[in-house]
Amino acid sequence: MVFAQLVPAVLVTAAADGRAGVRDLVRRIFRWRVHPAWYAVAFLALPAAVLGVAVAFGAEPTPPMLAAYLAQLAVLPLVNLWEETAVMGVIQARLTAARGPVVAAVVTGLVFGLYHLPLQLGQPVGDIALSMAVILVVAVLMRFVAGWLYAGTGGSILLVAGLHATFNAVNGSGLPPATAPALVAVWALGLFAFGRLSRRA
Repeated sequence: MVFAQLVPAVLVTAAADGRAGVRDLVRRIFRWRVHPAWYAVAFLALPAAVLGVAVAFGAEPTPPMLAAYLAQLAVLPLVNLWEETAVMGVIQARLTAARGPVVAAVVTGLVFGLYHLPLQLGQPVGDIALSMAVILVVAVLMRFVAGWLYAGTGGSILLVAGLHATFNAVNGSGLPPATAPALVAVWALGLFAFGRLSRRA
């Protein structure tokens, strides 16, 4: 996180915008004074949607699932915050300024999805292709939601990192079937965010 994403993000920002750009990046990383509704989008929308879909599938939430979910959220200040500093704070934000929010979400989603290719190595080629296809589609949809959240919060990387951590937490909550509800929720939120961003484009 530090040497592969955070440091390059700071160096690119410094090269492009100087010290003032780096100070602005740091302000965006820790921007927390936003309307409470955006906290609900970042931390509650996906879990609520996933829980609703999971219950419809016949799942029964248990205390250990909640504990697993909260444990995943604890990763936010260690991983997701610095990951989104590079992905949202540099890549997607700059693409948005240059190409508009929709193109930025698509391009950033494809780049972000390809981050996960090494995790698939060692599997049969067909399985890798299928997994990557799903990952890329979900990544693009998530970048729509991230872009909408970022714009609505005035550029809060912290809240986008919260959304990212929440998505990971939902997938790691042990809520059966965890992946299917998460995908359904991401599709719904992603398409909604796409509509909101399209109005800005």
